[in-house]
Amino acid sequence: MNAPSTAVHAPARHIAHTNSINARLVASTLLISMLISVLVTAVQLWIAYGDAVDNASARLDEIGRSIVPSIGASLWQVDTERVDLLLDGVARLPEVAYAELESRDGDRLKRGNAHAKALATRTYALRHVEGKAFELGSLRVVVGRERVISTLIGDAISIALTTTITLVCSAMLLSLFFRAWITRHLETMADYAGALSLETLGTPLELAGRTPHDPPDELDQMVLSFNRMRETLQAEVSLRDSYESELVMHRERLEDLVVARTSELAQKSKELQVQKDEMQRLAQTDSMTGTSTRRHFRELAEHEMARSERTGVPLSVVMLDIDHFKRINDSYGHDVGDRAIKALCSACATQLRQIDAIGRWGGEEFALLLPETDFASAMKVAERIREAVSEICLGLDSGDVVMFTASLGVATFDGSHGSLDAILKGADKALYEAKEGGRNRVCANL
Repeated sequence: MNAPSTAVHAPARHIAHTNSINARLVASTLLISMLISVLVTAVQLWIAYGDAVDNASARLDEIGRSIVPSIGASLWQVDTERVDLLLDGVARLPEVAYAELESRDGDRLKRGNAHAKALATRTYALRHVEGKAFELGSLRVVVGRERVISTLIGDAISIALTTTITLVCSAMLLSLFFRAWITRHLETMADYAGALSLETLGTPLELAGRTPHDPPDELDQMVLSFNRMRETLQAEVSLRDSYESELVMHRERLEDLVVARTSELAQKSKELQVQKDEMQRLAQTDSMTGTSTRRHFRELAEHEMARSERTGVPLSVVMLDIDHFKRINDSYGHDVGDRAIKALCSACATQLRQIDAIGRWGGEEFALLLPETDFASAMKVAERIREAVSEICLGLDSGDVVMFTASLGVATFDGSHGSLDAILKGADKALYEAKEGGRNRVCANL
């Protein structure tokens, strides 16, 4: 049975001023005001600093467009007076704190304060382009941040004072309003909550001297919430048992779902692994020729070079390129060119061992990796491949027959000196010599 409804009026309590919620509100509001002031000031300064960095970057871009080309031209013409004049002009710009020009010969011209703290730094490459680019040196320009920092300090003081005064005044007004209209009713509600028990659940809360608003404000809503607490607590007790049985049922259902989902995820994981393996194969294999991609070939070559360094057994690399391949494409079309590339790969495969590798280096150029192969053996393999390629005949629907040759370059790693890039460059250089020497031949980089 519910207890009779009787209003409870909490006795008035006297709280020390320093312990009151108003005092804490004033202190916390002032603290929050200060933190907000600092935060607002920091954000505005950060924005201002970002604008300064953007302006510095824009100034450096302008220097790159307007002055750097003139300095490069003056260096090319060996006009030292004009170089000094232009460098002085850069250093006299208001934003620039330091400028340093380093020529290709190692000479350095410096202007400004070399120890200035940088807001933004830019290094420009000085070139002269006449058919090909000639490196003349570099220009390093530093935009200092001393002016920006001094400006930001002044702005920070002004922003902080304005923001702090505004927020402190607002906090004091809020405190006065809160003291007059909120605190005493909160004390009444605190006394009611402290005395609340099963015996008093039927006694509603009323605030003395306060007329409820229509629509209800926050305090009215709190009173309504307190007065609904008894019904809520009683309903919660009666529903607890039913919720517990439902929770048991849901737990069992979730366990079944977890088992099913785990099985499904395991199957998905297997499918994803298959897809991953297929994607890895596609990434490592050239789609047209079935040979290794350039990246995969390098991985294989680096692995074999490491093994060669451990064992001391040499390995060789052959660079191969179809002679006059553009003429085949122009005369018969790209389809015939693709057939020629595929036929070349088949001819190479017939001359290679299982441990050897072939990779498409680019277009009609291929690289061959010959592990455990010294220079003499590599030259023999390259010569056999050259002969096999020269014997390729591609029959066309028109009755024409397409034949072509290849040029090859050989380089050998002795297991102790050299890097992969050096070996590849050596083979490529030998290939170039074979091209220059008349094509359809094998050259070596000794």
